[in-house]
Amino acid sequence: CSCPERHVGSPFVQCNRQMDPVPQPECVSDDQCTNDKACINQQCVNPCSASNGLCNLNAECRVQFHRAICTCRDGYTGNAQIACYEIGCRSDSDCPATEACVNKNCIDPCRYTQCGRNAVCKTDYNHNARCHCIDGYRGNALT
Repeated sequence: CSCPERHVGSPFVQCNRQMDPVPQPECVSDDQCTNDKACINQQCVNPCSASNGLCNLNAECRVQFHRAICTCRDGYTGNAQIACYEIGCRSDSDCPATEACVNKNCIDPCRYTQCGRNAVCKTDYNHNARCHCIDGYRGNALT
């Protein structure tokens, strides 16, 4: 005499239905996962994958001690969860009024301006270089 399939106990006393084992969670806290994973819904997962859209454009997600960390890519700066901007200027308005944006750098526009004899270059506070005759001279400041 024996208990039927999927039953346990003594066939002479009582056979009880065998219960399926209760599945155990993979984790209940982050410290049960490797440092590059976090315990999310009782599973160790990459928090960057679970947090789709956490980092913004021109930013990348990396995991540090179970947490997703957004950082701007090389050549960019800013708040990686909001926006990362290219390092350097993009237009003259990104520079002080006495400088112009040239090759992503704010520079004195007089650096590349050749004025005439007895003339000096000064910025016009609108990002432009202007040649002016020095005191005591008149004429075309470019020649």
